[in-house]
Amino acid sequence: MTKPQPQPERPAEWDPVYGDREAFLKAVREGIASLDAGYYVDDEDVWAWVDSWDTENELPPPEIKRRAPRQR
Repeated sequence: MTKPQPQPERPAEWDPVYGDREAFLKAVREGIASLDAGYYVDDEDVWAWVDSWDTENELPPPEIKRRAPRQR
């Protein structure tokens, strides 16, 4: 069994995706607010778009759709 390698020290605000915890949390809050306002992109449309990348028939990005806003 190999010995685990020590991890480098990271600031408390570090985030693996955005590098900045506050920017990450802001993006999450904005996404939730958009969903609450009724905006969304259908996941099947997203996957069809992603699957078309690097093909001769690449699709445009999916359109944002809107439903009734969420009541809280």
